[in-house]
Amino acid sequence: MLKRLRRWWLQRDAPSPMAPEQLQALMDINLLEIQLAALDALKSSTPAAEAARLRSHAWLASMRGQGPVGTPNWSELRAEARALNRDLAAALAAAQIDAPSEA
Repeated sequence: MLKRLRRWWLQRDAPSPMAPEQLQALMDINLLEIQLAALDALKSSTPAAEAARLRSHAWLASMRGQGPVGTPNWSELRAEARALNRDLAAALAAAQIDAPSEA
């Protein structure tokens, strides 16, 4: 029994470690989702915030719609996510300044 278990263990495919560019891209995508949720919660109606929000929602929907199709270009995904994050950060900052305080 132990020999069969050992043979099975040695034949299995070990999980491959995540590449640094993949990890960085996934972190930027997660940050994008967090900022987008925060902007959605603030319900900012400025044209710049609405445009950034719509672009981000569309990009995330296209990413989810692709599914596991080959190996994505992680550096390209990271660059797109970072650009959207910059737009969302500016929109969030403007929305927080315009938001009434709840003190």
